[in-house]
Amino acid sequence: MLGGAAASRRVFILMAAVQEACRLSHVQRRQLVDLHRLLTLEYVGDPERIETALFSEIDPDSSVVDDICFLAEALEALLQQISEAVNVEPRLLHAHLTSKADAA
Repeated sequence: MLGGAAASRRVFILMAAVQEACRLSHVQRRQLVDLHRLLTLEYVGDPERIETALFSEIDPDSSVVDDICFLAEALEALLQQISEAVNVEPRLLHAHLTSKADAA
């Protein structure tokens, strides 16, 4: 919905990979951050991005908006836990989450 068919495909691939993984890879952590960026509308506003057009089609009163907000908050909490538990490339997660907190 927010990122089109390509984003949906990436999410399903990520879900399958995470379910099979014993630990998250650097790529999987980066993909989780990218998903959080999508859910928090970081890409919306750039006329060159598909997310801008797709977002404009969402009814603000739709229950899907609440679902997106819930997912964004849950993923942010998960990213915080990952950042605290994993000492591999914490700057990636920390920088993204810090920039979101500063913007709020």
